[in-house]
This record gives sequence, structure tokens and C-alpha cells, in this order.
Amino acid sequence: AATLAHRQCSSNAAVYHVGYSAETLAAMPILTPTGKPIFSQSFLATITRDPLVYRNLISFKTEYPVFVEYARHRKSKQIAIVYANLPETNEEFKTFVIPALVKDGWEKSDFLLFPYSLDETDFRTLASKVQQRSPDLIIINGFQSTLAPFVMGLRTLGMVNDGNFIGTFDLIDVP
Repeated sequence: AATLAHRQCSSNAAVYHVGYSAETLAAMPILTPTGKPIFSQSFLATITRDPLVYRNLISFKTEYPVFVEYARHRKSKQIAIVYANLPETNEEFKTFVIPALVKDGWEKSDFLLFPYSLDETDFRTLASKVQQRSPDLIIINGFQSTLAPFVMGLRTLGMVNDGNFIGTFDLIDVP
């Protein structure tokens, strides 16, 4: 990313286009001093703290209020959050969702975090771990290839009922 950023600087481009979050973070120190706009394919909401950076993948910034409102509406006491272990999802839940609910009176101990690796294949065990904690709300986030088997694992355990879970998945990889 840094090599490409240096090439872009020498190309006299009017704007810069970089890749996802990691690439953007690597290129920012090189591109920002030029004063030209940087377009990023990042889900990190905080990446736009620099006024020159613009995101075109904004779902995390717009979806977290939905999770917060749903938890408030259900008056959930214990909330399990199951998500792909990525910088963007860690930011979404740890920087936005949980603090917003803590501000409303929830305790940090009311949240059960279940980050999973993208190469995870044993979703029945993950669903069983969630079941052992008996949450009254399950928030899920990830990709089609991971969430479908996880939801099937929850259904097998009888854990999908009465609106007790809400989730989103990334549509980029849907065929």
C-alpha cells in the first residue's frame, strides 16, 4: 500500500483511491500531506476523522444505531454479540454499540462478545457457547458464508424465537 501511495503521489493525480481499511491506514501518512482527497473502501467509521478521507462503504456507521435502538426497544438485559473478528467490526461494537448502550444504563458486563475467525467452520460449538450464557438478545454480523451456518446452529438449539436476534451481513460477497 505504501509503495502504491508513493506512486500515486508522483503521478500528479487530483484524487487518490486506496483499498480497504489496512491499505488506507498505511497510505494516509503518505497521501494526506498532499492535501488531495483520499477515497477509501473502508468500513471503519473513524477513518474519516481526517477531513481528506472519504469512505464509500458506510454500513457500520449506519447500522450500529439500528442495533442500539433494537436493544433499547427489547429492553434486553444480556446481549450476545457474535461477529467476524475484523478491525471494522471490533470498532463498530466496542466503539459505537456498547458505549451507546452503557450511556443508556447498561453495564459492560451485560455484553457477551463472541468474535470468530473468518476461517471458523464449527458454528454449532459457537452457537452452543452463546446458548450457555442465555442472552435475551443476540446481535450477529459477518458474511453470508459464516452467518448462515451460525444461524442454523442457533435454530438447532431452539434459540431463534420471538425476535431475539438481529443481524446484518456483508452483501459484497453474495453471488
